[in-house]
Amino acid sequence: MRKLHIVAMLAAIVASVAVKAQNTAPQTDYVVRPQSMAVLPEHPSGLSLVDGKLYCFADGLLVEAQRRDGDIVAFLPDTTMAKMEAGIDYVVRHPVSGDLYFTKPDKHGLSCLYVARREGKKGKLSVKRVKLDGMNVKHPTFTSDGRVMVFVSDEKRRNYGGYDLWYTLWEKDEWGRAVNIGGRVNTKGDETSPHMYGDFLIFASNGRQADQSEQNIYVTRLVSKDIVGDTASMLQIGRQTVQPLPAPLNIPRANDRELVVDTVARCCYWVSDRQDGCCLYACRDKLEGAMLWGRVFDKLENPLGGVSVTVLKGDRKICTSKTDAQGFYTLNIHPERDYRILFERDGYFSTRTALASQPSGSESLIYDIRNDVVLDSLPIGVVIEYRDLFGPGADVKMSRYGKEQLEPLVRFLHDNPAYSIQMTLRSDVTTDPAFNRLLTARRIKSLQDYLRQVLPYSVGVEIANACDGADGCMSGEGQSVLSVIVERGR
Repeated sequence: MRKLHIVAMLAAIVASVAVKAQNTAPQTDYVVRPQSMAVLPEHPSGLSLVDGKLYCFADGLLVEAQRRDGDIVAFLPDTTMAKMEAGIDYVVRHPVSGDLYFTKPDKHGLSCLYVARREGKKGKLSVKRVKLDGMNVKHPTFTSDGRVMVFVSDEKRRNYGGYDLWYTLWEKDEWGRAVNIGGRVNTKGDETSPHMYGDFLIFASNGRQADQSEQNIYVTRLVSKDIVGDTASMLQIGRQTVQPLPAPLNIPRANDRELVVDTVARCCYWVSDRQDGCCLYACRDKLEGAMLWGRVFDKLENPLGGVSVTVLKGDRKICTSKTDAQGFYTLNIHPERDYRILFERDGYFSTRTALASQPSGSESLIYDIRNDVVLDSLPIGVVIEYRDLFGPGADVKMSRYGKEQLEPLVRFLHDNPAYSIQMTLRSDVTTDPAFNRLLTARRIKSLQDYLRQVLPYSVGVEIANACDGADGCMSGEGQSVLSVIVERGR
């Protein structure tokens, strides 16, 4: 009777939640960024996926996500699995036997693992405890062949930090001793929420970044194919590289919890605390990806820090980062073929490179792409000379060759519009200083017209006539020289 009363009370609560969620007009498209799906019942203690259905655990009872047009709009009490066992806080189905594995706390607060299976002709439900060295067991998950079970435990005797990932092997019709996955995967922080995707283990961790209040999602190949010493017949678990999942699935999550990854629908769900209650969030995207990384140098082969690195797909910005003091950058991207990478830093030419990102093979879910670049720059505050910008003789129009000479300067100022240029033009064509002064003035007008067309409005340009003054230009050497100094600001 007490359970029925609790169910009825919870039904009333989540019914009001459903009305609240329906009024929020959930969005069916949540590919680009995480979206709020539905308000959760009070005191949610976990999320799990069973046969494609999303469950939440609240006040010791199972509630099932209700969907409308693919969106989750509310949670209602479960009427099937709730009868299985009172007080469960996580449940998952074994991929081979079909048995349900669940956890629930005992009277001492220890999270214990149980297996529920149907036996006999009448399919009577049999529940047995799975004893794993008396450990605190949370969030079990299985490899596709059912041979390996990975779970979370805060076992103090053999751990690396708070919660660690552990595993056990199915041998002789029972689960063997629990083994810590190891220090390549586990950190001094918490590793939680394991899920299997083919041969790959996806999990959450707050121990791989400086701010341990943030939780990111990582992936590693669970079983290594490498032969280590004389252990060729053993499963080499926890030996592979750990990498973050690509954005937008992998965004820093502060104070978020109860993460679950739907590897079939390629969707990630998690719980986030808000002022008006707990809310379920979701983000659907590709699990496969690539780690783009490299270094940026100047033309003297010195590493360049502070370079903005932006990944573009067409004209759309995908993600961005900055190089560190040693010139290194790292970005997570999806396997596509038409990316462009833009490198920008104040005082340097921007550089664009094409990127052919191939889909990952079976050996890796996240694979590496290295892309090193060199950024060039014009000398700042130093005189740069350009000769023969104009046509032959006394021609005042800029020549094609002259425009080609100025093209790097124009491009630099487009990349750095906060800079200005001081110019001095000298046209010493004849021995007549008055003629040279007038020719230089007309050429300055032509140069100003050209620069006004090709330079950003914010760039300051000042051009002086070197043939003005008492000395003038009278050598008749037949040369025209433009001296330029690039400076920051007007």
